[in-house]
Amino acid sequence: MFSRLAATIASRQAALPLAEGTKPSYTQRLLADRNLRLKKLGEEAVELAVACTDEDRARAAEEGGDVIYHTLVALAAIGVGVDDVARVLEGVRDDVLMMATATCRVRNTGAPTLARPWYPCTFSSPFAPLGRPPHLVPPR
Repeated sequence: MFSRLAATIASRQAALPLAEGTKPSYTQRLLADRNLRLKKLGEEAVELAVACTDEDRARAAEEGGDVIYHTLVALAAIGVGVDDVARVLEGVRDDVLMMATATCRVRNTGAPTLARPWYPCTFSSPFAPLGRPPHLVPPR
């Protein structure tokens, strides 16, 4: 899904600059106008935060989609692709899981307890106070 969206954004970007008199698509307008692009990204992020605060699942899903779209456009504008982001996320996930597992072994002096696949250590993970799975916690 993300790759298809990124490919569509890339095709819109490849068509820039447009011929005189050609009306740009919304994506092309965003790609051509840095201030508009960043303003829209910020607006969508705030709308997502409000939807999540209100615990409005349907609106949060819609706003999440908007944030993803505007993020991909902003990244494409500076030459960053979906694969670049995926590599970073894989590295973060691996680093965080390795760190949490090492902490479990030190605290428990044994093998980590895999009560949940995303939570490598029950109660003694450094992420336990945050109440979130480690792959959603930014590295320190």
